[in-house]
Amino acid sequence: MGIGTSADALIKHGIETDIVELDPIVYQYAQEYFGLARNHTAYIEDAVGFVKREATKSVDSKKYDYILHDVFTGGAVPASLFTLELFEGLSQLLNDDGVIAIVGFSFLLLFYLPVPRIPGLPSPSVPLRCRATPLLLGNR
Repeated sequence: MGIGTSADALIKHGIETDIVELDPIVYQYAQEYFGLARNHTAYIEDAVGFVKREATKSVDSKKYDYILHDVFTGGAVPASLFTLELFEGLSQLLNDDGVIAIVGFSFLLLFYLPVPRIPGLPSPSVPLRCRATPLLLGNR
């Protein structure tokens, strides 16, 4: 999530936005020092646990038009954020015409992580060079 630029852009464009952020201080600073809009729902927890819980709900499962898997920082990539199980869970949270975007930047690591094949989604190798855990989820 960082300073909340992506989340704020979604919110300001009228997209109902949910934020999943592991670090409560990152979330707090985004609001206090960088003006993150307050009209969103925040889940301060690990993205893996959030996805597992929400994807297994049968009755009240919320579906999203957009999921932004935003992993901008530096350092090691947490393997748990790039497993087949996580991407299958994310696909279960999407509306039929929904999309998942993966953001990854870093100046420290130079490698590619293959993205697992999920039915209905393309399966390119995506350059991932970072370690944060936020998800931004939105509906039109």
